[in-house]
Amino acid sequence: MKKYWSIILLVTLFSCKDDDEFIIGKEIILNNSDSRSWALIQIVQDGTEVQIPTCEQDNIMTLKSDEKFSVDEGATKCGESQLAEEGIWWISDDNKEFYLLSTTTTSAKEGSITSLSESNFSFKQMKDSVTTEWFYQAR
Repeated sequence: MKKYWSIILLVTLFSCKDDDEFIIGKEIILNNSDSRSWALIQIVQDGTEVQIPTCEQDNIMTLKSDEKFSVDEGATKCGESQLAEEGIWWISDDNKEFYLLSTTTTSAKEGSITSLSESNFSFKQMKDSVTTEWFYQAR
């Protein structure tokens, strides 16, 4: 009888593994809350740090539990007609890919998650033979 229950337990654990991993990744980024704010702290292209434009240094991105995001442009704007950015975000079921799709601009970022913790996360994108990695810190 013990073997029977052990097999059922193992099957249950392994059949739920992917869903649990997705939930864990989303919970880490949101810190178990309805929303969480992040600041871009570093950009690296092809192994070299790139200066974050001055007008973007005070931007704060807020990720929400309904998988929507918004960017507060802060006091320093990148131009008079700059739109506040909004869109959707998600993490792949295996917690390996991160996606940002803007609905106010035509920009999209997607890439492999390179680190994920309660205070920092980063993801790397390969586009047009250039590898860019974005590093964010919780606010």
